[in-house]
Amino acid sequence: MSRKHPYLSPMRKRRLICLPETLNYLCVCRGTLYRLIKTGRFTPPFSLGSRKRYWYLDEVIELVSARATNSSEDFIAGLVKKQLANREVITDAH
Repeated sequence: MSRKHPYLSPMRKRRLICLPETLNYLCVCRGTLYRLIKTGRFTPPFSLGSRKRYWYLDEVIELVSARATNSSEDFIAGLVKKQLANREVITDAH
């Protein structure tokens, strides 16, 4: 029986996290994070008009879970594409 993280619930509001929190979830350094983004294995950040960059917590948790279960790189890349497509739908709705 698999248990889902409560942050992955579709009824929950999406929480934003900044770079230091994202690095803490991943347990990697800044350079590794941006290398993962460049190779398509992690979602890129977005800006809300300031110089700060943000990620959605549910996306980060989903990707960390995929990495923790030793999912294939193809699966993770597909997950990133799905998250980005979902992010565009949310952005276009406003």
